[in-house]
Amino acid sequence: MITACYLPYTLNFIDAAGTSRGTMHTRQVWFLILQDSNTQKVGIGEVAPLPGLSIDNIPHIEAATEMKICSTHWPRYGLQTQWAIFFNQFPSIKFALETAWPDLKNGGNRQIFNVSSYRPIPINGLIWMGSFEEMKAQVDKRLKQASAALK
Repeated sequence: MITACYLPYTLNFIDAAGTSRGTMHTRQVWFLILQDSNTQKVGIGEVAPLPGLSIDNIPHIEAATEMKICSTHWPRYGLQTQWAIFFNQFPSIKFALETAWPDLKNGGNRQIFNVSSYRPIPINGLIWMGSFEEMKAQVDKRLKQASAALK
């Protein structure tokens, strides 16, 4: 059987993170941990909605996680179907499950995809809101990093 638990964690930002919805100094996330009772291996996923930007009902995330995930012993098969039904209104929980499960299946080595070589995935360069000077410095840094797009 697969058992699950979660650990709340507060990220304390070194610099304020400005978004279109305001400035964040901290961010609440949860680490979802799946454990296989046969092997004792664990898979970890991150539940990390952004207040004001994510569609998740953030005040109810802990209750949904506790009630639907941690109180259930999951079979090894058919998990994705069950998750799709339970977590449509909580995409951040669904994402955590969808990353914790392959991590567990791949031996609990924090390797979601079992590939023979490691090659970074190109991502967009994120620009946090701030003063003109702060944002320009971030743009210059991201351009030097050859970001394909700036957001």
